[in-house]
Amino acid sequence: MCEKVHLLRLLTAAVLLLPLRVALAGAAACDSAQLTLENATWQMLESNPQLDQARGALAGARADRLTAGERPNPTLSFNSSSYNLRNGLGSGDAWHKRLDSILRVDQTIERGNKRGLRLDATAAGIDGAESDYRELVRQLRLAVAGAYYDLLRAQQRLDLSQQLAELQHQTEAAARRRLEAGDIAESDLARIRVESARADSDVQNAQADLESARIALAHLMGCSSDATLAASTAWPNPQAEWPLTATATDVAARPDVLAAAARTRQAHAMARLAEAQRTRDITVGLQYEHFPPDGQNLLGAGFSVPLFLFNRYEGEIARAHADAETADAAERQARADAQADVAQALSAVRHAAERARRARSDLLPLSEKAAAAMDYAYAHGAAGLEDLLDARRGLRAARLEALDAQADYAKALTAWQLAGNPPQHPVPESTP
Repeated sequence: MCEKVHLLRLLTAAVLLLPLRVALAGAAACDSAQLTLENATWQMLESNPQLDQARGALAGARADRLTAGERPNPTLSFNSSSYNLRNGLGSGDAWHKRLDSILRVDQTIERGNKRGLRLDATAAGIDGAESDYRELVRQLRLAVAGAYYDLLRAQQRLDLSQQLAELQHQTEAAARRRLEAGDIAESDLARIRVESARADSDVQNAQADLESARIALAHLMGCSSDATLAASTAWPNPQAEWPLTATATDVAARPDVLAAAARTRQAHAMARLAEAQRTRDITVGLQYEHFPPDGQNLLGAGFSVPLFLFNRYEGEIARAHADAETADAAERQARADAQADVAQALSAVRHAAERARRARSDLLPLSEKAAAAMDYAYAHGAAGLEDLLDARRGLRAARLEALDAQADYAKALTAWQLAGNPPQHPVPESTP
Protein backbone atom coordinates (compact mmCIF):
# COMPACT_ATOMS: atom_id res chain seq x y z
CA MET A 1 0.00 0.00 0.00
CA CYS A 2 2.81 2.41 0.91
CA GLU A 3 4.57 1.65 -2.38
CA LYS A 4 1.40 2.48 -4.32
CA VAL A 5 1.01 5.79 -2.47
CA HIS A 6 4.66 6.62 -3.11
CA LEU A 7 4.30 5.80 -6.82
CA LEU A 8 1.17 7.94 -7.04
CA ARG A 9 3.02 10.86 -5.49
CA LEU A 10 5.87 10.49 -7.95
CA LEU A 11 3.48 10.44 -10.91
CA THR A 12 1.64 13.49 -9.59
CA ALA A 13 4.90 15.39 -9.15
CA ALA A 14 6.02 14.46 -12.67
CA VAL A 15 2.76 15.74 -14.16
CA LEU A 16 2.94 18.99 -12.19
CA LEU A 17 6.58 19.59 -13.12
CA LEU A 18 6.11 18.85 -16.84
CA PRO A 19 5.04 22.42 -17.79
CA LEU A 20 8.00 23.79 -15.83
CA ARG A 21 10.39 21.48 -17.67
CA VAL A 22 8.95 22.54 -21.02
CA ALA A 23 9.27 26.22 -20.09
CA LEU A 24 12.86 25.77 -18.93
CA ALA A 25 13.73 23.85 -22.10
CA GLY A 26 12.25 26.64 -24.20
CA ALA A 27 14.19 29.28 -22.29
CA ALA A 28 17.38 27.26 -22.75
CA ALA A 29 16.82 27.07 -26.51
CA CYS A 30 16.23 30.83 -26.70
CA ASP A 31 19.53 31.58 -24.94
CA SER A 32 21.64 28.78 -26.36
CA ALA A 33 25.24 29.42 -27.34
CA GLN A 34 25.30 25.97 -28.97
CA LEU A 35 21.99 25.99 -30.82
CA THR A 36 21.45 23.12 -33.22
CA LEU A 37 19.01 23.14 -36.10
CA GLU A 38 16.99 20.39 -34.40
CA ASN A 39 16.65 22.44 -31.20
CA ALA A 40 15.65 25.53 -33.15
CA THR A 41 12.99 23.54 -34.99
CA TRP A 42 11.69 22.03 -31.75
CA GLN A 43 11.44 25.47 -30.14
CA MET A 44 9.52 26.76 -33.17
CA LEU A 45 7.05 23.89 -32.93
CA GLU A 46 6.47 24.70 -29.27
CA SER A 47 6.27 28.50 -29.33
CA ASN A 48 5.56 29.91 -32.79
CA PRO A 49 2.33 32.00 -32.66
CA GLN A 50 1.30 30.97 -36.17
CA LEU A 51 0.99 27.39 -35.00
CA ASP A 52 -1.20 28.53 -32.12
CA GLN A 53 -3.54 30.15 -34.64
CA ALA A 54 -3.53 27.01 -36.78
CA ARG A 55 -4.39 24.89 -33.74
CA GLY A 56 -7.34 27.17 -33.04
CA ALA A 57 -8.56 26.85 -36.63
CA LEU A 58 -8.22 23.07 -36.39
CA ALA A 59 -10.20 22.99 -33.14
CA GLY A 60 -12.92 25.07 -34.81
CA ALA A 61 -13.10 22.66 -37.75
CA ARG A 62 -13.47 19.75 -35.36
CA ALA A 63 -16.19 21.60 -33.47
CA ASP A 64 -18.13 21.96 -36.74
CA ARG A 65 -18.55 18.19 -36.69
CA LEU A 66 -20.82 18.50 -33.65
CA THR A 67 -22.94 21.11 -35.38
CA ALA A 68 -23.21 19.04 -38.54
CA GLY A 69 -24.38 15.97 -36.65
CA GLU A 70 -27.17 17.71 -34.78
CA ARG A 71 -30.75 16.73 -35.58
CA PRO A 72 -33.59 19.30 -35.62
CA ASN A 73 -35.02 20.06 -32.21
CA PRO A 74 -38.72 19.35 -31.57
CA THR A 75 -41.04 22.32 -31.06
CA LEU A 76 -43.44 22.53 -28.12
CA SER A 77 -46.37 24.90 -28.48
CA PHE A 78 -49.37 25.77 -26.34
CA ASN A 79 -52.47 27.61 -27.56
CA SER A 80 -55.60 28.69 -25.73
CA SER A 81 -58.70 30.00 -27.53
CA SER A 82 -62.54 30.30 -27.37
CA TYR A 83 -62.48 33.00 -24.73
CA ASN A 84 -66.05 34.40 -24.40
CA LEU A 85 -65.87 38.18 -24.05
CA ARG A 86 -69.47 38.42 -22.73
CA ASN A 87 -69.71 35.48 -20.36
CA GLY A 88 -66.05 35.22 -19.35
CA LEU A 89 -64.31 32.00 -18.46
CA GLY A 90 -67.04 30.54 -16.30
CA SER A 91 -66.78 29.18 -12.80
CA GLY A 92 -64.60 26.49 -11.36
CA ASP A 93 -60.86 25.94 -11.25
CA ALA A 94 -58.49 26.54 -14.16
CA TRP A 95 -58.96 23.04 -15.53
CA HIS A 96 -62.73 23.60 -15.92
CA LYS A 97 -62.64 27.10 -17.39
CA ARG A 98 -64.31 27.54 -20.76
CA LEU A 99 -61.09 27.62 -22.80
CA ASP A 100 -60.03 25.48 -25.72
CA SER A 101 -56.41 24.57 -24.77
CA ILE A 102 -54.08 22.77 -27.16
CA LEU A 103 -50.65 21.38 -26.30
CA ARG A 104 -48.69 20.35 -29.38
CA VAL A 105 -45.27 18.86 -30.17
CA ASP A 106 -43.84 19.06 -33.70
CA GLN A 107 -40.73 17.29 -34.98
CA THR A 108 -39.00 17.88 -38.33
CA ILE A 109 -37.66 14.73 -39.97
CA GLU A 110 -34.80 15.38 -42.38
CA ARG A 111 -34.82 13.40 -45.60
CA GLY A 112 -32.33 13.05 -48.43
CA ASN A 113 -29.41 12.09 -46.15
CA LYS A 114 -28.82 15.73 -45.28
CA ARG A 115 -27.23 14.93 -41.93
CA GLY A 116 -24.91 12.37 -43.49
CA LEU A 117 -23.85 14.84 -46.18
CA ARG A 118 -23.17 17.50 -43.57
CA LEU A 119 -21.00 15.05 -41.68
CA ASP A 120 -19.17 14.13 -44.90
CA ALA A 121 -18.49 17.80 -45.60
CA THR A 122 -17.22 18.51 -42.10
CA ALA A 123 -15.05 15.37 -42.12
CA ALA A 124 -13.41 16.62 -45.31
CA GLY A 125 -13.08 20.04 -43.72
CA ILE A 126 -11.28 18.51 -40.74
CA ASP A 127 -8.93 16.65 -43.10
CA GLY A 128 -8.25 19.94 -44.86
CA ALA A 129 -7.57 21.76 -41.59
CA GLU A 130 -5.18 19.03 -40.45
CA SER A 131 -3.36 19.19 -43.78
CA ASP A 132 -3.23 22.98 -43.53
CA TYR A 133 -1.61 22.59 -40.13
CA ARG A 134 0.98 20.18 -41.52
CA GLU A 135 1.65 22.51 -44.46
CA LEU A 136 2.23 25.39 -42.07
CA VAL A 137 4.66 23.21 -40.13
CA ARG A 138 6.46 22.37 -43.38
CA GLN A 139 6.73 26.03 -44.34
CA LEU A 140 7.92 27.01 -40.87
CA ARG A 141 10.51 24.22 -40.84
CA LEU A 142 11.80 25.54 -44.14
CA ALA A 143 11.83 29.11 -42.81
CA VAL A 144 13.62 28.10 -39.60
CA ALA A 145 16.26 26.18 -41.56
CA GLY A 146 16.81 29.18 -43.84
CA ALA A 147 17.07 31.57 -40.88
CA TYR A 148 19.35 29.15 -39.03
CA TYR A 149 21.77 28.85 -41.94
CA ASP A 150 21.65 32.62 -42.41
CA LEU A 151 22.73 32.94 -38.77
CA LEU A 152 25.51 30.41 -39.26
CA ARG A 153 26.70 32.24 -42.37
CA ALA A 154 26.57 35.59 -40.55
CA GLN A 155 28.64 34.18 -37.69
CA GLN A 156 31.30 32.83 -40.02
CA ARG A 157 31.27 35.97 -42.13
CA LEU A 158 31.96 38.02 -38.99
CA ASP A 159 34.84 35.70 -38.09
CA LEU A 160 36.19 35.97 -41.62
CA SER A 161 35.88 39.76 -41.65
CA GLN A 162 37.63 40.04 -38.30
CA GLN A 163 40.46 37.80 -39.49
CA LEU A 164 40.93 39.83 -42.65
CA ALA A 165 40.74 43.10 -40.71
CA GLU A 166 43.38 41.86 -38.28
CA LEU A 167 45.60 40.80 -41.16
CA GLN A 168 45.12 44.17 -42.81
CA HIS A 169 46.04 46.03 -39.61
CA GLN A 170 49.17 43.89 -39.29
CA THR A 171 50.06 44.86 -42.84
CA GLU A 172 49.45 48.51 -41.98
CA ALA A 173 51.73 48.27 -38.92
CA ALA A 174 54.45 46.68 -41.02
CA ALA A 175 54.01 49.38 -43.66
CA ARG A 176 54.51 52.09 -41.04
CA ARG A 177 57.81 50.52 -40.04
CA ARG A 178 58.89 50.29 -43.66
CA LEU A 179 57.89 53.91 -44.19
CA GLU A 180 60.07 54.95 -41.26
CA ALA A 181 62.89 52.95 -42.78
CA GLY A 182 62.33 54.63 -46.13
CA ASP A 183 61.40 51.43 -47.96
CA ILE A 184 57.97 52.61 -49.18
CA ALA A 185 56.35 55.89 -50.09
CA GLU A 186 53.73 57.78 -48.09
CA SER A 187 51.17 57.05 -50.81
CA ASP A 188 51.61 53.30 -50.30
CA LEU A 189 50.82 53.64 -46.61
CA ALA A 190 47.76 55.73 -47.44
CA ARG A 191 46.44 53.02 -49.76
CA ILE A 192 47.00 50.39 -47.08
CA ARG A 193 45.15 52.55 -44.55
CA VAL A 194 42.22 52.80 -46.98
CA GLU A 195 42.10 49.00 -47.16
CA SER A 196 42.21 48.82 -43.36
CA ALA A 197 39.25 51.20 -43.09
CA ARG A 198 37.39 49.11 -45.63
CA ALA A 199 38.11 45.97 -43.62
CA ASP A 200 36.80 47.65 -40.45
CA SER A 201 33.66 48.63 -42.33
CA ASP A 202 33.21 45.02 -43.41
CA VAL A 203 33.38 43.97 -39.75
CA GLN A 204 30.69 46.47 -38.80
CA ASN A 205 28.46 45.31 -41.66
CA ALA A 206 28.99 41.69 -40.64
CA GLN A 207 28.02 42.53 -37.05
CA ALA A 208 24.81 44.19 -38.27
CA ASP A 209 23.99 41.18 -40.46
CA LEU A 210 24.60 38.86 -37.51
CA GLU A 211 22.24 40.82 -35.29
CA SER A 212 19.57 40.83 -38.00
CA ALA A 213 19.94 37.07 -38.51
CA ARG A 214 19.60 36.45 -34.78
CA ILE A 215 16.42 38.51 -34.58
CA ALA A 216 14.90 36.74 -37.60
CA LEU A 217 15.57 33.28 -36.16
CA ALA A 218 14.38 34.30 -32.68
CA HIS A 219 11.12 35.55 -34.18
CA LEU A 220 10.46 32.22 -35.89
CA MET A 221 11.35 30.32 -32.72
CA GLY A 222 8.94 32.40 -30.65
CA CYS A 223 11.78 33.90 -28.59
CA SER A 224 12.34 37.52 -27.63
CA SER A 225 14.33 39.72 -30.00
CA ASP A 226 17.20 39.99 -27.51
CA ALA A 227 17.75 36.22 -27.37
CA THR A 228 21.42 35.27 -27.47
CA LEU A 229 21.47 32.65 -30.21
CA ALA A 230 24.55 31.05 -31.69
CA ALA A 231 24.33 28.36 -34.37
CA SER A 232 26.56 25.34 -33.86
CA THR A 233 25.48 22.82 -36.50
CA ALA A 234 28.10 22.02 -39.14
CA TRP A 235 27.43 22.69 -42.80
CA PRO A 236 26.11 19.72 -44.76
CA ASN A 237 28.79 18.16 -46.91
CA PRO A 238 28.23 18.89 -50.63
CA GLN A 239 30.41 15.87 -51.44
CA ALA A 240 27.89 13.54 -49.79
CA GLU A 241 25.87 11.29 -52.05
CA TRP A 242 22.18 12.18 -51.75
CA PRO A 243 19.48 10.32 -53.72
CA LEU A 244 18.71 13.40 -55.80
CA THR A 245 15.76 12.11 -57.80
CA ALA A 246 12.16 13.20 -58.16
CA THR A 247 9.02 11.62 -59.60
CA ALA A 248 5.41 12.69 -59.94
CA THR A 249 4.46 10.54 -56.97
CA ASP A 250 6.73 12.55 -54.68
CA VAL A 251 3.95 15.10 -54.17
CA ALA A 252 1.23 12.60 -53.27
CA ALA A 253 1.74 13.01 -49.53
CA ARG A 254 2.51 16.72 -49.51
CA PRO A 255 0.19 18.45 -47.06
CA ASP A 256 -0.75 21.25 -49.46
CA VAL A 257 -1.85 18.66 -52.05
CA LEU A 258 -3.76 16.71 -49.39
CA ALA A 259 -5.42 19.92 -48.20
CA ALA A 260 -6.56 20.75 -51.74
CA ALA A 261 -7.93 17.22 -52.17
CA ALA A 262 -9.83 17.53 -48.89
CA ARG A 263 -11.31 20.87 -50.00
CA THR A 264 -12.46 19.17 -53.21
CA ARG A 265 -14.21 16.41 -51.27
CA GLN A 266 -15.81 19.01 -49.03
CA ALA A 267 -17.04 21.06 -51.99
CA HIS A 268 -18.58 18.02 -53.69
CA ALA A 269 -20.27 17.00 -50.42
CA MET A 270 -21.70 20.51 -50.15
CA ALA A 271 -22.95 20.25 -53.74
CA ARG A 272 -24.76 17.01 -52.92
CA LEU A 273 -26.14 18.65 -49.80
CA ALA A 274 -27.48 21.54 -51.88
CA GLU A 275 -29.22 19.08 -54.20
CA ALA A 276 -30.65 17.30 -51.17
CA GLN A 277 -32.53 20.49 -50.25
CA ARG A 278 -35.01 19.52 -52.98
CA THR A 279 -35.93 16.45 -50.96
CA ARG A 280 -38.77 17.66 -48.78
CA ASP A 281 -38.41 17.39 -45.05
CA ILE A 282 -41.51 16.25 -43.19
CA THR A 283 -42.74 17.85 -40.00
CA VAL A 284 -44.97 15.58 -37.92
CA GLY A 285 -46.99 16.73 -34.93
CA LEU A 286 -48.94 15.30 -32.03
CA GLN A 287 -51.38 17.38 -30.00
CA TYR A 288 -53.59 17.12 -26.96
CA GLU A 289 -56.75 19.29 -26.77
CA HIS A 290 -58.82 20.05 -23.66
CA PHE A 291 -62.19 21.89 -24.09
CA PRO A 292 -64.58 22.26 -21.11
CA PRO A 293 -67.40 22.43 -20.15
CA ASP A 294 -68.20 19.35 -22.16
CA GLY A 295 -65.09 17.69 -20.76
CA GLN A 296 -63.70 16.79 -24.16
CA ASN A 297 -60.08 15.60 -24.15
CA LEU A 298 -58.93 15.04 -27.70
CA LEU A 299 -55.77 13.75 -29.34
CA GLY A 300 -54.66 14.82 -32.76
CA ALA A 301 -51.82 14.24 -35.21
CA GLY A 302 -50.70 15.90 -38.38
CA PHE A 303 -47.83 16.53 -40.75
CA SER A 304 -46.63 19.26 -43.05
CA VAL A 305 -44.35 19.43 -46.08
CA PRO A 306 -43.02 22.49 -47.92
CA LEU A 307 -44.39 23.29 -51.36
CA PHE A 308 -41.67 24.23 -53.80
CA LEU A 309 -43.76 26.74 -55.69
CA PHE A 310 -41.37 29.69 -55.77
CA ASN A 311 -37.98 28.55 -54.52
CA ARG A 312 -36.53 25.28 -55.77
CA TYR A 313 -32.99 26.06 -54.59
CA GLU A 314 -31.67 26.55 -58.12
CA GLY A 315 -29.31 29.31 -57.00
CA GLU A 316 -27.89 27.37 -54.07
CA ILE A 317 -27.36 24.28 -56.22
CA ALA A 318 -25.71 26.23 -59.03
CA ARG A 319 -23.41 27.99 -56.59
CA ALA A 320 -22.45 24.74 -54.88
CA HIS A 321 -21.58 23.09 -58.20
CA ALA A 322 -19.54 26.14 -59.21
CA ASP A 323 -17.65 25.91 -55.93
CA ALA A 324 -17.01 22.21 -56.58
CA GLU A 325 -15.60 22.97 -60.03
CA THR A 326 -13.41 25.67 -58.53
CA ALA A 327 -12.15 23.20 -55.92
CA ASP A 328 -11.35 20.67 -58.67
CA ALA A 329 -9.31 23.29 -60.49
CA ALA A 330 -7.58 24.34 -57.26
CA GLU A 331 -6.60 20.73 -56.57
CA ARG A 332 -5.13 20.33 -60.05
CA GLN A 333 -3.27 23.60 -59.60
CA ALA A 334 -1.95 22.55 -56.18
CA ARG A 335 -0.67 19.27 -57.59
CA ALA A 336 0.99 21.01 -60.54
CA ASP A 337 2.54 23.62 -58.24
CA ALA A 338 3.86 20.90 -55.96
CA GLN A 339 5.39 18.99 -58.86
CA ALA A 340 7.03 22.18 -60.13
CA ASP A 341 8.29 22.92 -56.62
CA VAL A 342 9.88 19.48 -56.36
CA ALA A 343 11.49 19.83 -59.80
CA GLN A 344 12.82 23.30 -59.00
CA ALA A 345 14.11 22.17 -55.62
CA LEU A 346 15.88 19.23 -57.26
CA SER A 347 17.49 21.48 -59.87
CA ALA A 348 18.49 24.03 -57.25
CA VAL A 349 20.14 21.51 -54.93
CA ARG A 350 22.10 19.93 -57.79
CA HIS A 351 23.48 23.28 -58.96
CA ALA A 352 24.11 24.45 -55.40
CA ALA A 353 26.03 21.26 -54.61
CA GLU A 354 28.20 21.66 -57.69
CA ARG A 355 28.86 25.32 -56.84
CA ALA A 356 29.79 24.46 -53.26
CA ARG A 357 32.09 21.65 -54.40
CA ARG A 358 33.90 23.94 -56.85
CA ALA A 359 34.29 26.64 -54.23
CA ARG A 360 35.71 24.24 -51.64
CA SER A 361 37.95 22.19 -53.92
CA ASP A 362 39.12 24.76 -56.49
CA LEU A 363 38.37 28.42 -55.83
CA LEU A 364 39.24 28.65 -52.14
CA PRO A 365 42.50 26.62 -52.15
CA LEU A 366 43.82 28.46 -55.21
CA SER A 367 42.95 31.87 -53.77
CA GLU A 368 44.59 31.07 -50.44
CA LYS A 369 47.69 29.78 -52.20
CA ALA A 370 47.90 32.88 -54.40
CA ALA A 371 47.40 35.23 -51.44
CA ALA A 372 50.06 33.45 -49.37
CA ALA A 373 52.53 33.61 -52.24
CA MET A 374 51.84 37.30 -52.77
CA ASP A 375 52.27 38.05 -49.04
CA TYR A 376 55.65 36.34 -49.14
CA ALA A 377 56.68 38.11 -52.32
CA TYR A 378 55.64 41.53 -51.01
CA ALA A 379 57.44 40.96 -47.70
CA HIS A 380 60.65 40.21 -49.60
CA GLY A 381 60.29 43.04 -52.08
CA ALA A 382 59.46 40.81 -55.05
CA ALA A 383 55.92 42.19 -55.55
CA GLY A 384 54.30 45.58 -55.49
CA LEU A 385 51.58 46.89 -53.22
CA GLU A 386 48.93 46.75 -55.92
CA ASP A 387 49.59 43.05 -56.43
CA LEU A 388 49.30 42.43 -52.70
CA LEU A 389 46.02 44.30 -52.37
CA ASP A 390 44.58 42.53 -55.41
CA ALA A 391 45.50 39.16 -53.91
CA ARG A 392 43.91 40.14 -50.59
CA ARG A 393 40.72 41.24 -52.34
CA GLY A 394 40.66 38.01 -54.31
CA LEU A 395 41.07 35.96 -51.14
CA ARG A 396 38.24 37.84 -49.43
CA ALA A 397 35.96 37.37 -52.44
CA ALA A 398 36.83 33.66 -52.65
CA ARG A 399 36.11 33.05 -48.96
CA LEU A 400 32.82 34.91 -49.14
CA GLU A 401 31.88 32.99 -52.29
CA ALA A 402 32.67 29.68 -50.59
CA LEU A 403 30.63 30.72 -47.56
CA ASP A 404 27.68 31.85 -49.67
CA ALA A 405 27.85 28.68 -51.77
CA GLN A 406 27.85 26.52 -48.65
CA ALA A 407 24.87 28.39 -47.16
CA ASP A 408 22.93 28.25 -50.42
CA TYR A 409 23.58 24.52 -50.67
CA ALA A 410 22.41 23.93 -47.10
CA LYS A 411 19.17 25.82 -47.71
CA ALA A 412 18.63 24.18 -51.11
CA LEU A 413 19.15 20.74 -49.58
CA THR A 414 16.59 21.48 -46.86
CA ALA A 415 14.13 22.82 -49.42
CA TRP A 416 14.51 19.66 -51.52
CA GLN A 417 14.09 17.40 -48.48
CA LEU A 418 10.87 19.21 -47.54
CA ALA A 419 9.56 19.59 -51.09
CA GLY A 420 8.58 15.99 -51.71
CA ASN A 421 7.26 13.81 -48.91
CA PRO A 422 8.22 15.84 -45.83
CA PRO A 423 8.40 14.28 -42.36
CA GLN A 424 4.94 14.22 -40.82
CA HIS A 425 4.46 16.28 -37.69
CA PRO A 426 1.73 14.96 -35.37
CA VAL A 427 -1.47 16.99 -35.52
CA PRO A 428 -2.58 18.25 -32.09
CA GLU A 429 -5.55 16.49 -30.61
CA SER A 430 -8.60 18.38 -29.46
CA THR A 431 -11.89 17.34 -27.98
CA PRO A 432 -14.89 19.11 -29.43
